[in-house]
Amino acid sequence: MKIKKCYVSSFGCIKNKEFDFSENLTTVLEENGWGKSNLASFIKCIFYGLSDSKKSIEENERTKFKPWNSIEKFGGYIEFTWGENQYKLERFFGNKSSEDTVKLTDLSTGKIYTDTTNWGDRIFQIDEEGFLSTTFLSQKEMTVKSNASITAKFNSIFDIEDSQKFDMVVKKLEDKIKLYKYRGDKGLISDTKNQIFAVSEEIEKANLAGKTADSLTQGVELLEKEVNELDRQTTILTEKVALAGEAQAILVKKQQYEEVENKKNVLLKEKETLNEVFNDNIVSEEQILDYLGCEKELDNIEIREKILIDDVKLLRAQPQQKSKSNNNVLFGAFVALSVVSIVTLIALCIVFGVQYFASTFSIILICLSLVFGVGSIFVKKFYNNLNNSKTKETEQLIDAKLAEIDNFNNIKEQYKLKIDSFLSRFSFKTQLGRFDSLTLLLKTLKELKIVDKEILETENRLELLKKDGALRDINGEDNLVVLKQKLQEVRFEFSAKANELAKKISEVKYHRDRADLKTELEDRKNDLVQKLEDYKNQHGVLTKTLEYLKTADTNLKIKYRAPLQESLNKYLSYISNNKKTAKIDIDLNVNIEENGSDFDVAYYSKGYRNLFEICKRFALVDVLFTGEKPFIILDDPFYNLDDEKLSLSLELIKKLSNEYQIIYFACHESRRA
Repeated sequence: MKIKKCYVSSFGCIKNKEFDFSENLTTVLEENGWGKSNLASFIKCIFYGLSDSKKSIEENERTKFKPWNSIEKFGGYIEFTWGENQYKLERFFGNKSSEDTVKLTDLSTGKIYTDTTNWGDRIFQIDEEGFLSTTFLSQKEMTVKSNASITAKFNSIFDIEDSQKFDMVVKKLEDKIKLYKYRGDKGLISDTKNQIFAVSEEIEKANLAGKTADSLTQGVELLEKEVNELDRQTTILTEKVALAGEAQAILVKKQQYEEVENKKNVLLKEKETLNEVFNDNIVSEEQILDYLGCEKELDNIEIREKILIDDVKLLRAQPQQKSKSNNNVLFGAFVALSVVSIVTLIALCIVFGVQYFASTFSIILICLSLVFGVGSIFVKKFYNNLNNSKTKETEQLIDAKLAEIDNFNNIKEQYKLKIDSFLSRFSFKTQLGRFDSLTLLLKTLKELKIVDKEILETENRLELLKKDGALRDINGEDNLVVLKQKLQEVRFEFSAKANELAKKISEVKYHRDRADLKTELEDRKNDLVQKLEDYKNQHGVLTKTLEYLKTADTNLKIKYRAPLQESLNKYLSYISNNKKTAKIDIDLNVNIEENGSDFDVAYYSKGYRNLFEICKRFALVDVLFTGEKPFIILDDPFYNLDDEKLSLSLELIKKLSNEYQIIYFACHESRRA
């Protein structure tokens, strides 16, 4: 098998590049960061797809190699020979595996294969993990790990059928054995033992519960007798309390009847006393209110009469002298102003001379003196006439008010006669005025109505008490208070005993129910014992089966150990000049024989350990791929080697390239093959 060329559309840092791998040995020598590891991973991913199960970016290939520009196509193709035909395997990746597209084309015939699943497994007859442990060697992972795929490949070479299922069967057997018996007292066997122990304890508890229930049943019977007796006493006392209560009620009603009857007698006497005032006269409340209205009207008349008398007194209190005095004051004012004007004029003439009479001011003073002098004469005459007229009007007004006073006196006499005549029909113990007498009469009438109403109520109450048995004779009964106290005590004791009985019955039921579980628990225990025996037998069978399988597997692996060790030593001789011999066990663990002793590879330097792993990989390729030879990818695996070991390793690559196609990636000129 040989890769001819590959085209990378976009994968990690590589974009739109085509690579030619037509030679048996192709060395890709580029500086760090160019994308050598990306190209190596691209070849692996075209055959096996992307690993995207990990969360970290370093381990999740879909995340790590996906182009940042979402428009770019993520993937590419590889053209390779397989058998006698040439193929083109094209794979483009999406955001998840379900979006990936794969197409395999036979370039000789043009046929396109629709079944494109697991092409790596089908071409190399080994899974991705086996591929990474054999033909794909990177500096990141040098150690070869034995897995089911490599084992299956070995077994297929040695004609062992269904060998790929061995690890799966072993895993299932181990898981099944762990299911029955596991470390830390876990598993079905241990769990069943614990269940048997727990059920045994429950059976013991059921036995104890049965004995406890029998013991408690005797106490329940005694309590039931006590409760029944207290119930009987409660019934008897309840009947006695009822009879005594009835007698007590009749006695109370008798007392009530006597009290009501006494109240009625008091009311009758009170009514008799009130009727004495009316002197057998029938009168209504409306009549009394009418006479009270007359009395109030008398008060109003007297108030108005008093006002008229006061008005007459005021009118008669010297009205003429007051008017004359006012007239004299006004007349004196005019005379005084006239005199002041004349005196002022004379004084000015003396001071300023006679010629002053010719001035404007003197003329004004002369005019004012004449006006005030003449005005005083007219004012006096006007007020004299006005006073005479007012005196006549006042006398007429006094006469009218006196006439109205006489009319009020006549009305008062009529009202007094009417009220006195009405009051003379009644009998008052003390001498009272008309208003007080009428008020007392109205109050007495109202009290009489209230007394009549209360008398009627007492008579109705007496009738009801009669009907209710207040006058019935009763026989002497036990004291009600004593009976009630005794009944309360018996009821309290009954309640306490009844609660105790209920608790006892509940306890008996609880223990009886637990005791009834004994049969079920014993059946369950028997089932568990049988199940435990079955588990032990199955565990023994599985353990023996696993032991036989592992023995058979060891025998099978022994068959391919010899050719693998032979091939390993062949490659080891190239790089150690036949100074070291290797031994490999069936689990691919290597020991180095040197100077007659065997040493674990851990004793050697990292450079030597890398060489041993490289030789082991090449030996695996020799043994596993006996037919179609695969290509080998070396992603700069020699960076830990010194110059001598590096030189030997590069010579080894050249020799291998005669038999295998080798694609070798390196970052330094010193490591060019």
